[in-house]
Amino acid sequence: MVLTGLCLLGYLITGMTLFEAINHAFTTLSTGGYSTSDGSMNHFSNGAHWVGTLFMFLGGLPFLLFVGALRKRNPATLLQDAQVRGFSYLFIASSLVVAAWLVIHNDYRIIDALRVSMFNIVSVVTTTGFGLEDFTAWGALPTTLFAFLMMAGACSGSTSGGIKIFRFQIAITLLNKQMMKLIHPSGVFVQRYNQRPVNDDIVRSVVAFGLMFFITIMRLRVA
Repeated sequence: MVLTGLCLLGYLITGMTLFEAINHAFTTLSTGGYSTSDGSMNHFSNGAHWVGTLFMFLGGLPFLLFVGALRKRNPATLLQDAQVRGFSYLFIASSLVVAAWLVIHNDYRIIDALRVSMFNIVSVVTTTGFGLEDFTAWGALPTTLFAFLMMAGACSGSTSGGIKIFRFQIAITLLNKQMMKLIHPSGVFVQRYNQRPVNDDIVRSVVAFGLMFFITIMRLRVA
């Protein structure tokens, strides 16, 4: 309720009517992406785009961590989670790459390139679906990156879709463990995530989910 209220206030300040702000606050934080305009977020001001970017990002974080941060009265609790850090790094790195591409290849101003790239990337990675310009017309690199981000998804415990960041992170720790086993066959290595041991059941569930995800995608493409 607090986050939705802040999002609503941000939209009001940046020029939306009360009706528009209420509707967009609900669909931004829930990563639902519905708009009252056929033009989606293109219908609204640049300030509204920044507000949408912020609250889509917050909607992609695990909601239970907000509860923990509120109980401890320490917002830094969010950044102590490996999944949140991974999601943040992915978002920032992808935004900078696409923004640089827009400045170099599409003659965008730097501030506009950052606004458009950050909004579209967080919309895609959280599977929100708000539209801001046609990013498929930007070239091969952004289009390929957006396709990966759409599958990656945001954090587990949020309303976003996709595979989720933590599954990629566990897969990386598993790969690292297997590489170390190849180098030191007699060594004992404990796979950890968020400073906790990862048991075999979690690893099997991640592998099974990943296989089912890609099998489903392939079957849909064939159909």
